[in-house]
Amino acid sequence: MDCDLEVELDGAPHFGDLGEEYEAKRTAFPEGLGIEVIRFENNLVFQNTEAVLDTIKEAISRRGV
Repeated sequence: MDCDLEVELDGAPHFGDLGEEYEAKRTAFPEGLGIEVIRFENNLVFQNTEAVLDTIKEAISRRGV
């Protein structure tokens, strides 16, 4: 089963000025292939796992899987 969804967990270095540019370039490739990319900061995964899982479930539902 394919749902064309990429989930990334990012640490603090990904959110600085240079990180934003780097992430934009990294995101462009899978999105160019029709893959939706969703990102979560590592802290959020540990602090609010349920919200992260809900967001992933919603993304999967939108993809029609």
